[in-house]
Amino acid sequence: MDIITHVTKLDRFRDEAIVQAQDENAATGNLFAIDESGSLNYNANKIPVFYNGNESLCLIRIKNDSALQHLTYLKRLGECINKEYIFDTDADKATFDRIYDSEPRMIDDGNGGQIEYTPPPNIGVFA
Repeated sequence: MDIITHVTKLDRFRDEAIVQAQDENAATGNLFAIDESGSLNYNANKIPVFYNGNESLCLIRIKNDSALQHLTYLKRLGECINKEYIFDTDADKATFDRIYDSEPRMIDDGNGGQIEYTPPPNIGVFA
């Protein structure tokens, strides 16, 4: 399953993930782990995270999304099926659009000028 996720408060989510990783009976299973150096690891494939302030969007690939319901600061917005984003609700789509700005904008062209850049409509898909 390729799940579109929204982390509502990154700082609190990281703290929550550490607690889950340290609990061998956590409802999230092995979604999180602490490595030998004490760093938090996410045991899910993911498209690079899109950050906006203290929030983020990410597409993750997991076998079953039921563990996500046990997380306070991570919300499922929808699923990517056949490279198409399908949102669970209109409100979830609005959340995605609020955080990920896909409006055209001017950027530096590297030669002292400006060019118009339009970000892709989605943060990414798995190949």
